[in-house]
Amino acid sequence: MVLIDEDRKSRRTIADAIEAIRLVSSGFPATARLTIRTYPLRLPSGDVPFLTHVVCAELAVAVSLPTSKKFRAKGTGSLEFEEFETCLLDGASAEIIGERLEVVLSDGRRLRGVQVIPCSLPPCGDGQRQTDALRLHEEVIGLVVEMCGAQDRCYRFVDNDLLPGFRLLDFNALQDLPLPPLSEIMNYIQLNNARLHSISRQTVANILRDWGLRIPRPQSAGRNSAGPS
Repeated sequence: MVLIDEDRKSRRTIADAIEAIRLVSSGFPATARLTIRTYPLRLPSGDVPFLTHVVCAELAVAVSLPTSKKFRAKGTGSLEFEEFETCLLDGASAEIIGERLEVVLSDGRRLRGVQVIPCSLPPCGDGQRQTDALRLHEEVIGLVVEMCGAQDRCYRFVDNDLLPGFRLLDFNALQDLPLPPLSEIMNYIQLNNARLHSISRQTVANILRDWGLRIPRPQSAGRNSAGPS
């Protein structure tokens, strides 16, 4: 299964995801069966946004949509958009009927014009312009987990049937993860991710604290030195 995650933040609708599948596929069968899957990301704040994938099993392709807690759609015969919880999309199917696209929820309801409402964490400090702050947090936390050699502890497989081998960062598993000093973390981030080379110490410290990770305090030189005789 190939996961198309690039340009995730620019997509909004199920139709956008289907178009991304068309662009990478040599042929898009008219009878293609499209399944929607959602995966919860439990945040320290208690919020539970969902990562959403539109999966085409016949072509072995999955496309991601922005992280969201809610989506908009029109019900059958309705001209007005309503808001729904993103979790309702899990297990839904997308049906292409002529030029019309309908999403059929697991309870049988049919919706049109489905579009996720992206959510993100509060903007980070140091002026970094991030339209998806959660993505920045995932990158920083992912590098810290890698540095600590804790990938098996902190990543979980999301769906071995539809997305074999695809793992997602489990933020719940971060609790009590022992960290090296912030200076070592900064060196590792700057050496291993060129895009984050200019990220500030304060931004990294804020992200780690947001996820409940405790940074060891530097030892005072005075404590370790012998006092005057």
